[in-house]
Amino acid sequence: MSTACALPAGPRVPPPCRERTAASRRRSVEEAIGAMRERLGEPLSLPAIARTAASSPYHFDRVFRQVTGMPPFRFLAALRLDAARRLLLTTPYSATSICFEVGYSSVGSFTRQFAEAVGMPPARLRGFAAAGTGPAALSRVPDVVDAPAAARGGLAGVVRAPDGFAGAIFVGVFTTPLPSGRPRACALLREGGPFHVGPLPDGEYHVFAAGMAAAPGAPPARVLLQDDALRAAAGPVEVRGGEAPRPVELALRPRDPVDPPILVSLPVLLAERLSGGAGDGTRPHPPAS
Repeated sequence: MSTACALPAGPRVPPPCRERTAASRRRSVEEAIGAMRERLGEPLSLPAIARTAASSPYHFDRVFRQVTGMPPFRFLAALRLDAARRLLLTTPYSATSICFEVGYSSVGSFTRQFAEAVGMPPARLRGFAAAGTGPAALSRVPDVVDAPAAARGGLAGVVRAPDGFAGAIFVGVFTTPLPSGRPRACALLREGGPFHVGPLPDGEYHVFAAGMAAAPGAPPARVLLQDDALRAAAGPVEVRGGEAPRPVELALRPRDPVDPPILVSLPVLLAERLSGGAGDGTRPHPPAS
């Protein structure tokens, strides 16, 4: 039996061993996320989730954070809200029924968290979809794109999009690895290239980009669910003295199985930009507390 992977951890461990370990940890996290999706309505505990990955709770929590960038229960909460959004947009079920279906025990708590994460309460999201506002907003992206800025301060970088991409690219700055709630600052591009967001108070941030391809005639539910959105993330990025030390590079790619859902509704932010509801466009409404 080979003992290649039995060497002590550290610089002397052969790269193939480290790669196999990383791949094994990733598979365990993917299996756990799959189990979460199948059991959203259950009161899951950390030991129960860890068992799906054949791991101890402590080890599983540490590995899950390494792979996804966040604790298991924050990821689970994001999955529940994403499932609720999907049911709201694709079924006639009431918001109350959906609340319990995805594992919440309080309608008030569900409604508040949903509104904070997505940008509007459940009933308004359904109205937004019924009015076709999301697809209409995407079709008007050229009206509201931000010109690349040479301003100092804040955070600058570049987004690289796949060849042939056409649509809207959102760049948002968040205080957590989860694209949820109002970004601290954001920019809108029509194609890959440089961006600038700010000003930003000093602190650590996560930068997220999402590319939504123009899809004339697409059903509103498909646009609002954002399943087809490309994405990229970087962070934590430190801002000191009002400025990040170096540009951020973001390369858009398809969703990975270990990526959390995009909870913030990008078509909603775009519609607000079109209506002038976000001021000058670089600073959206303050994040929900």
